[in-house]
Amino acid sequence: MLTNIDATTVYDDTTEKHSEKLDPPRENITARHDLSRAKVRLNIVEKEKSKIPLNFVIGLLLMAMLVSQYFYPVTFSELNNLQSNELYRQLSGFAILLFTLHQWRLTHHRNTKQNGKIKQSLQTHQWVGIVAPILIYLHTVETGYAYQTALLFSYIALITIGLCNYHVIKVRKKWYVNSWLALHISLATLSLTLISYHIYIVYTYT
Repeated sequence: MLTNIDATTVYDDTTEKHSEKLDPPRENITARHDLSRAKVRLNIVEKEKSKIPLNFVIGLLLMAMLVSQYFYPVTFSELNNLQSNELYRQLSGFAILLFTLHQWRLTHHRNTKQNGKIKQSLQTHQWVGIVAPILIYLHTVETGYAYQTALLFSYIALITIGLCNYHVIKVRKKWYVNSWLALHISLATLSLTLISYHIYIVYTYT
């Protein structure tokens, strides 16, 4: 026969084993909770990635309006009067030059390894960039001739390529990112060169 002590011990052992079967270990519960949180965070990230950036939408609309202006011009007498004023044309031209130089700050931060400024500079670069079509429209509503036409369309190509960056296209392959970056910087360099040449011509021959 079992003594009272032995019986109690057997009962306690049986109860503990039964309890272990009914109640899963706390480690398993914690792991499940962590997995659930990770899935929620992953879903949020995926939704954020699938969203089209607002600056892309605004920039694309402004660019479409600018390009359509050269095919179906909409004129405003007040703006035409301003654009025929030499002082206004110089000021609006320098505004485009300063805008272009400002956009080079991102490249400067990357080349000088200012990692703390790159993220903020990139966001500023993308948002400020969508203003370019407005500046061009305020400066001139004509395509001009020779190098002026090249300047206008190189700038339009620069803005368009900038809008279709790899953050929007969602392509992270190294060859694509490098190709896009090389094209974007090449167009930016070409545009800045033509702007400088345009300023030289204006002040030399007028």
